[in-house]
Amino acid sequence: MKNLLAVVVATSLMTVACSDDTVTPTTDKTYIPSAVGTYVINSNESYTTEGTIDDGEDSTVVVGTMSITDGKGVSKTGIMHITYFSGDPVDTVILAQEGAKIYSLLDLELAAGDQFPPVNLGTRWVQVADANATSSWSALSETVSGVQFEYPGVPVPLTADAQFTMTCAKVADTTMTITGTSVPTVKYTTDFGITISIAGFPNPIAVTLKSFEYYGENVGMVRSYQDAGTVETPFGALDIDGYNSVAVRYGKQN
Repeated sequence: MKNLLAVVVATSLMTVACSDDTVTPTTDKTYIPSAVGTYVINSNESYTTEGTIDDGEDSTVVVGTMSITDGKGVSKTGIMHITYFSGDPVDTVILAQEGAKIYSLLDLELAAGDQFPPVNLGTRWVQVADANATSSWSALSETVSGVQFEYPGVPVPLTADAQFTMTCAKVADTTMTITGTSVPTVKYTTDFGITISIAGFPNPIAVTLKSFEYYGENVGMVRSYQDAGTVETPFGALDIDGYNSVAVRYGKQN
C-alpha cells in the first residue's frame, strides 16, 4: 500500500515573537488535527512490472498522543496513527510537530531481498517536512558495517556495509480539491537511498527512491506517490514498485 515514507502528518503548536514594544502571537499551521478519531481515507494504486493495480481504499486514524524516545535518546511528543485496510490494522505511524517542522519515527531496517538478513538499527526521529524551508535538508545518514550473509554458490560468508540516506525538500505551496473543498497544501520531495557495499565486489548496490508528499492544512497527507523502477545488482535485477495514494474523504469519528 504505502511505503514507510508515505504518511506524514502534523499537530499544531504556538510560538510567541517578542520585541521591546509588543508581543505578537503567531500560530504554526496544522497539517493534521491531533484529536483522537480524526481520519483520512485514501484511494490507492500500485505500479508494478505487470501494470497498474487498484489497491482500493484505506483509512488512517489518530488514536492517541504519547512521549517517545528514539534509539538515539531523542524524545518527542508523538501522535499515533493506525492505518486500516478492509477493517484490519495494517500499519502504525507516529509523528510529531515542533514549530513548522514535522518528524516521523522511523524503524530503520535493512532488508534488501531474500539474500540479505534483516538488520535493525532501531528507531529514529527524522525530520520529513518544514513548511518554512527554503532549501533541502539532510534528514538521515546512518551506516551499519560488517553485515555477514551467505549466498548460494559462494563457499564462504560475504560481508557487507550499508548506508541509509534521506534528503527532503519543500517544493511549493499549492491547493488540492477534496470532495468539493479547496484545501491549502504543501508539496515536498523525499530522496531515500540505501547503498550496500559487498567485500570482494567491485561495485556497490545503490537503491534510490524519490517520493512526493502533499500535506493538507487541517487535513493531513492528501497525496503521496512514487514511480516504479528497476535496480541492477550482482544477484540480478531488483524491481521497485511505485504507488499513488490520494485522499478522497476526511473527517472525525463521533
